[in-house]
Amino acid sequence: MTAKVEGYGQAENIGEEVKLMFELFDTDRSGMIDREELKNVFRTIDSNVWTEEKLDEMMKDFDKNGDGKLTMGEFWGWINGHGGRETSDHRPELLAKAVEVDKAKGVIQTAQLDEFRKRKTAQEAKDVSAAAIAAERAEGKRVSRKQWIQEKIDVGFTREVAIELYQKADQ
Repeated sequence: MTAKVEGYGQAENIGEEVKLMFELFDTDRSGMIDREELKNVFRTIDSNVWTEEKLDEMMKDFDKNGDGKLTMGEFWGWINGHGGRETSDHRPELLAKAVEVDKAKGVIQTAQLDEFRKRKTAQEAKDVSAAAIAAERAEGKRVSRKQWIQEKIDVGFTREVAIELYQKADQ
């Protein structure tokens, strides 16, 4: 059975389900799940069932290399009930939690992507406008404020009159 959810949190096969659940536990993104990471997730699900003793037993049974961490392979064996262990009592809860967390991440990532696109579009519009102004200046169709005022002073206007004329003409 697989979780079918639109967008994020969608798992189409057992491998994707296990990956979602692994990522739920692997909060530091190290590629390994340590005992603290296990404990933190189990606290959010049912701390009465997942006692220290049960965590110790699970780690003893599935941490095959004895390093105190579960690799993806070791996690796969545990979550899929290899070695004769039944996982039906916790797998649905873990998958539901993993899907929920993945959906939340998706919403955040979508919002961040939308904000990035808005900033990029605004910057592109600014760049186009700046390029148009630069082209007009190059063609002699547009002058800077400083240049305009200096030209008026050069022909005999006072600085104050030149500034006032510029302000009236500048749209």
